[in-house]
Amino acid sequence: MATAPTEQQLQALLQGPPEGSIRMINLLKFREQAEYEDGSAGGCANGMEAYLRYGAALEAGILDAIGATLIYSEPVVTGVIGEANALDYDIIAIVNYPSRQAFLDMAASPAYQEAHKHREAGLERQLLICCAGNEPSLGNTKLLA
Repeated sequence: MATAPTEQQLQALLQGPPEGSIRMINLLKFREQAEYEDGSAGGCANGMEAYLRYGAALEAGILDAIGATLIYSEPVVTGVIGEANALDYDIIAIVNYPSRQAFLDMAASPAYQEAHKHREAGLERQLLICCAGNEPSLGNTKLLA
């Protein structure tokens, strides 16, 4: 299952304008058991616990260093519309980044690379969606489900 972007997805992200903030919507599904590169669970009870180590590192300075902020994070209760298996995620989180470049700088930073092992150990799969405030606006139109 996907936990990293394909080359095509990365290129699509890079094609966007370098200026302007972006929001990354994260849909996260955790492993039942954490799985580190050495084959161990890393002392974690489950994948969520390993991922929380990653999240703690982000909140301990990685996001601040690039001017990013966690906007929202909450457990997913149930899917309402769509294929049941496509809606099977544990957590949704939204992070605001000041720019695409800030997001890329974060991913390349040594601190992020160190924390990344916990992300990989904890995630079964992820859906990451980029929403850009600098894209054409819908004006005052409100879209409702």
